[in-house]
Amino acid sequence: MSSVYPWSYYITSGSIAPTFLCGIALEHQAFAAEGFGVICCNPRGSSGYGWKHQNMGDGRRTEPYYDCLQFVDEAIRRFPWIDENRMGVTGGSYGGYMTNYIAAHSKRFKAYISQRSLANDQISYASSDETGSSAGFDSFPQFMMENLKRSVVSYAENIDRPFLILHGADDCRTPVEAAKQLYTAIRDIHPNLPVKLVLYPNTGHSQPEDPAMLQSYYNEMVSWFRKYL
Repeated sequence: MSSVYPWSYYITSGSIAPTFLCGIALEHQAFAAEGFGVICCNPRGSSGYGWKHQNMGDGRRTEPYYDCLQFVDEAIRRFPWIDENRMGVTGGSYGGYMTNYIAAHSKRFKAYISQRSLANDQISYASSDETGSSAGFDSFPQFMMENLKRSVVSYAENIDRPFLILHGADDCRTPVEAAKQLYTAIRDIHPNLPVKLVLYPNTGHSQPEDPAMLQSYYNEMVSWFRKYL
């Protein structure tokens, strides 16, 4: 039996949500059953450590990103079973956004799986069930430019590691158009990079409810990390 293992850094969904509440989710077990370690944390801006921690940072700013990297450093220091040369990142919703962000700003990880993620604020502005607003900006063009600056798709050229995108075709929270755009941008800029988009019919802002599709969903994740970590 190996003394070190490839592992997945699993980022919580919802920037203010604690990491998967009080239990270990099924997808964690799916990875563990295939020989992957799984680690999770609650970065600044998430709940679980009181109001001060929750209000300490905006989930769309850089504080949670640096928290994630520092957490990885601490996990490697504490747990000798972690193979720091075979690290992957995944997460859904906000966790998908942060997966995208890390992929565009860090070179520490070997592969990524982005689930039901926010990739383009311009699309979400009009198409999401949480529509945006230009209130508070000096002008509408300024608002649009800030949207682009906040959107991971604007930094797609920096994503140069194997990248899997899983998304529900009926997602109204993070519209599927943005997932398609991120996929197309990465493939266009890096034509030789392994990048894959898998869409699930009759699926909204969640993992598939149909048992067969859910099994396919988990198989896609496990197979991706097995191949690229």
